[in-house]
Amino acid sequence: MFDRIARRINEVFTRRDLQKPKTVPKDKKYRFLIFEIPFAHAQKRRSDALARFSNDPVWKQLSIRNIQLPEEQYELTLLYNKIFLASPDPTRPISVEEAATFPAERTFVAELWGTLCGFIYLSVDQHPLKPGLKTGIVSGIGVLPRFRGKRIGVALLCKAVEFFEKFEPNTIIAEIYEKNFASQKLFSSFGFRHIGESYF
Repeated sequence: MFDRIARRINEVFTRRDLQKPKTVPKDKKYRFLIFEIPFAHAQKRRSDALARFSNDPVWKQLSIRNIQLPEEQYELTLLYNKIFLASPDPTRPISVEEAATFPAERTFVAELWGTLCGFIYLSVDQHPLKPGLKTGIVSGIGVLPRFRGKRIGVALLCKAVEFFEKFEPNTIIAEIYEKNFASQKLFSSFGFRHIGESYF
């Protein structure tokens, strides 16, 4: 088992699609696409999704709640790192100590059939392209590969809209790695539109 994990880690760090793209400025490594949705539009999308999927057998058993820290920091570490290994994003695994720094009030986990299967991490800040505009930010989202295709990502985005309501932002944005087509599809299906780019 450990050999398989080691091989997978090696594959992630040697993949050609994680190497520096030609379109990226020389002093930067990775290109991210900025996706945005007006907050009022996001509220409508959430209402539509709840009406459409509330009777779905998976959604009936799905629980989305705040992570309990420090009690669940080890579980969050495993969840994040398993998702990381299956993702094209140029991120790195986190340690148990780093998991403990996630703000519990802004970090939500999806639990299905007794298993933590996804997470979303949120923040509120100024819009990166429109100074002075308050925006909700999906700083991170992921679902374990074996739980994909069950609309858990949609449920997590619905939770994000609910969370942001108390802040009354103008928009919600997410920065998505250019090779992460699954995330781009998820956000696009929810009504987000590509409005710009950022480089790291």
